[in-house]
Amino acid sequence: MGGGTRHYDFAKELIARGHQVSIISSSFHYSKYQEMKDYGSKNYIREDIDGVDWLWIKTPPYYGNGISRVKNMLSFTKSALNITPTLDLPRPNAIIGSSVHLFAVWAAYRLSKRFKTPFVMEVRDLWPQTLIDMGISKWHPFILLLSWLEKFLYKKADKIITLLPKANLYIEKLGIEKEKIVWISNGANIGHTTYQN
Repeated sequence: MGGGTRHYDFAKELIARGHQVSIISSSFHYSKYQEMKDYGSKNYIREDIDGVDWLWIKTPPYYGNGISRVKNMLSFTKSALNITPTLDLPRPNAIIGSSVHLFAVWAAYRLSKRFKTPFVMEVRDLWPQTLIDMGISKWHPFILLLSWLEKFLYKKADKIITLLPKANLYIEKLGIEKEKIVWISNGANIGHTTYQN
């Protein structure tokens, strides 16, 4: 299907260590602008991918960073919160919310409260600072909402994982204790590589 393999690789490693892993994801490909799964009349598909329990959630398409993307984000969040509790999943030992957008992380936080389990936040982008750096006013109502949500989630997280070197300096400035933050960078899994002579 294409796209990043970070969560797949983490899941495979955790499974190798004896854990059961479920991943909740949208299947809309943002760079190809197309839906990668055939849902038929369903709004989700559950499948086993190399031992990883994968829940694909149908979301509306979006183009660029306008209102259609916000609708996509909110649709995923609502579906993740509504569908996940209906599945025959064992009580998780931890729930990790990855910041492809902050609403997805908020959904993970809400699920962690429902299942009474630790909440881990994975920081892939600095929301909303990245949008501010792109020229959007920090006083824009949507940016103000994201700023509040960012701080709320950092404070509620039992642990914060970041892909970004020195992101801890940014996060600590928001009043978060440094002991809570762990840097796990992206790596290269040579198992995905095909060599030719």
